Amino acid sequence: MWSELSLLQEIRRSAIFLAKQKFSVVLFHDTLPDGDFRDVVATVNPTPVVVLSRFAEWDHYLAALRDGAFDYIACPPDPAETERIVRSAIDNGIRGDRIASSAP
Repeated sequence: MWSELSLLQEIRRSAIFLAKQKFSVVLFHDTLPDGDFRDVVATVNPTPVVVLSRFAEWDHYLAALRDGAFDYIACPPDPAETERIVRSAIDNGIRGDRIASSAP
């Protein structure tokens, strides 16, 4: 389905890396040790950002969308739902062959 996946673990490095590369979609944990997904959304705009979070609460979902996320997935993610959301993000975003993901 995808030809490349990149794993990023810090906001600072992620922002630099994502500014230099074109990705079809970015999956990002809501928080990392040095910041959160909001710090990256502006860097990769208009690339869709899907937020992964340990909080399965409606308020967190709406806040992520308000802050520029394409969608929100509560952890642990359901593989079928995650694939559907990623495919939708790719279909509605910039075409490319890379996916970036963050890890706490």
